[in-house]
Amino acid sequence: MFFKSIQTPTFIASFALLAFGILGFGANDAAAFPELIRHGYSNCVTCHANPGGGGVLNAYGREISKEALSTWSSETESELAWGAIKTPEWLAATVMARSLSFIRDTRTTIDGRTLLMQLDAEASAQSEKWGLVAAAGIQNPRGGPTGTQSPLAARRLFGQYRPTDTLAFRAGFFQPVYGLMPADHRIAIRSGLGWDQGNETWNLEGAYIGEQWNVFATGIIGRPGQPDFERGGALSVSHFFADRYKIGVNGYFGEAPDTNAMRAVFGPHAMLAFTSRLYWLGELDFQNQNSTWGVFQYQKLGFEPVQGFHVFLAQDFQQANSTDTATSTWAWGPGLQWFPRPHFEGQLFLWQNRYPSALQDLNQTTVYAMLNFYL
Repeated sequence: MFFKSIQTPTFIASFALLAFGILGFGANDAAAFPELIRHGYSNCVTCHANPGGGGVLNAYGREISKEALSTWSSETESELAWGAIKTPEWLAATVMARSLSFIRDTRTTIDGRTLLMQLDAEASAQSEKWGLVAAAGIQNPRGGPTGTQSPLAARRLFGQYRPTDTLAFRAGFFQPVYGLMPADHRIAIRSGLGWDQGNETWNLEGAYIGEQWNVFATGIIGRPGQPDFERGGALSVSHFFADRYKIGVNGYFGEAPDTNAMRAVFGPHAMLAFTSRLYWLGELDFQNQNSTWGVFQYQKLGFEPVQGFHVFLAQDFQQANSTDTATSTWAWGPGLQWFPRPHFEGQLFLWQNRYPSALQDLNQTTVYAMLNFYL
């Protein structure tokens, strides 16, 4: 029905809306890019002030965005505001924005929307051993765990201390390190597990960040006064080897303060670069929530024929209750990702979704377009 309906007025209007979104500005959630494993970059902190990845880039990260990510660039193009704004060496800053456009075909209706999903500002002040990171912004209003509809959002606020090159400690408001942590917060291993954007918590973290081993141990305080947010802990251990491969295991335990409901999550993840252009990302998680088992899985196979331009095939699956197929969702599809110049990223991809239920199997085709920008 999707392809038969492309000549309908509804589809034409929706496609025009989608095209408008492609031309708009936006930014990936935190702009994380684990695909850089193909160039031998295994540690997020190499490029980001946030040890877990994403957010404001340091000077080296901006240089990498020019040299390794972008199709074209000029000498100072990757700098803050294209070099027009100068900051002292200890200060890094950025503005990030993200827009999303989509056309959705549910076999009975076709609709489309363009949304400004995120507009954030972030700054990082770093000395040799101490650092402070703060990020806040606006987002498309939506209900969160507490039912709030506020468009204002705190993203990150934490202090960190690095007594050596490999040891790091931080305390504050952030997302605990677990698994791949890709930028797309809609997928099962993020939104399905409740770790998408907007679910950050207050935490204490200790980490070993070496050339071959990473260990992140996090004590999760939750959000005092908001009992829907779990308290507990997370552990992520990963190993980098042969210059292009990284595998890891993860564990999480949480308890809701108001109901004492407990949840445990564990599973492996991997980032494998078969060549400097061909790579695969994957994560598999098992969840036990109040004695109910579930599974959450994501994988992406990508190829970069020309620097900055990627073609990929992604697959996403979740089933919150392993004995009830009505709790499952499944999606797969091809996509394009392009970093034409520093500061910009565009994505266009096609998802085929299936939502089994007790009454019917609901199949849905969705075309997404995202354009991401950082200052």
